[in-house]
Amino acid sequence: MYLALALLLFVTHPLGMLLLAVLALAAPKLTRLILWLAASASVAFGFASIAVPGFGTKLANGGTSGSSYTNVAQVTDVKLPIGKIKTDDITNFDSPTVGGGAVYDEFIKTMVSAGSVSFGMVFSPTDPTQQAVAANLQASPTTALNYWRLTSQDGTTFVFQGMIESDDPDFKFDKAVIAKASIKVSGPITITWS
Repeated sequence: MYLALALLLFVTHPLGMLLLAVLALAAPKLTRLILWLAASASVAFGFASIAVPGFGTKLANGGTSGSSYTNVAQVTDVKLPIGKIKTDDITNFDSPTVGGGAVYDEFIKTMVSAGSVSFGMVFSPTDPTQQAVAANLQASPTTALNYWRLTSQDGTTFVFQGMIESDDPDFKFDKAVIAKASIKVSGPITITWS
């Protein structure tokens, strides 16, 4: 109890936070421990919520083998659906009923679809990683799935296979050219939490 109180005071006191920040900068391997301690103290004692900022997130293409990944340049945003289920209705004569005899619907999960990962880019026509996005859409074989990895700022990774299904640069007179693209996911998304 006294140890927890001392830890709480250390983590929430401005000098304690400064010391934690200095330790994090000086010893990057301690960062996970420090984040865990801060999160634990916050949760245990009802302090502010913990969030992961989007800044620093990387979307990388691993080609058809997934043995090495190259970050796609100048990505501005990524929307990653974890999945959506498909169901089949199995309501039957023996399905449960409610008071007046109305029958409850019954369903089973038949499939999980990961859907599509959409992302935006600041358009850079000379960048080879953005050229690879267009090439994956136009020139890859019909069965060629690439490995993709999304790494959040805290180190959590989402790895999946898919192919580019759209790549849409948007040219406006008074704006920087941006592109919106999407990856049609095939199979599961493997999540490794940091």
